[in-house]
Amino acid sequence: MKQIKIILLFSILGLISCKNEKKHSTTANTEEIDIQFIKQGEVYLKNEADTLKIIDAEFAENNNTRRIGLMNRSSLGENEGMLFIFDEDNSSSFWMKNTRIPLDILFFDKDSILINYHENARPYETKIQYGANANYRFVLEVNGGKAKTWGVEPSKTKISYSKN
Repeated sequence: MKQIKIILLFSILGLISCKNEKKHSTTANTEEIDIQFIKQGEVYLKNEADTLKIIDAEFAENNNTRRIGLMNRSSLGENEGMLFIFDEDNSSSFWMKNTRIPLDILFFDKDSILINYHENARPYETKIQYGANANYRFVLEVNGGKAKTWGVEPSKTKISYSKN
C-alpha cells in the first residue's frame, strides 16, 4: 500500500511538471496581443533640406523601456516607430527576441547622422544580433522594408525629433 502511494505521488508530480513545461515553451507565440501604440512625439528623417518622412514615435529613454522595445507587438502602424535615445555613445547590438513583426533598425551617431541600418530584421530571431558599424546615440525601429522606400542613406540621412 505504501508503494502505491509513493508511485501515485511521483505520477502526480510528473504530471504537474509536464504541465509547467508547456507554459514556458520557447516556440514563437502567434496569439495576438493588443499593445496600444502611444504617440509621444514625432521623428523626422531628412536628407539635407528634404524631409523624407515624419514618423509618429514612442520613445525608449531608460533601460527598462529600451529592454522591452517593440517586443510582443502584433502590429505597428504604417507611419509609427520607436526611437531609442541614449545619453552616451553605445555599441550594444539589438535582437528580435519576442518581437513579432519584421523591423528596419536604423543606427544614428551623436550628430544624428545615419551610420547604417538593417532591413527586415526577422521576427523572434535570437541568434542574429543587429548592430551599428560605429558607436551610436539613437536607434529608430520601424516596419520592415520602409527605410529603403523612404530613401534613407548612411552618412546622408539625419534624424531629429520632438516630444509631445
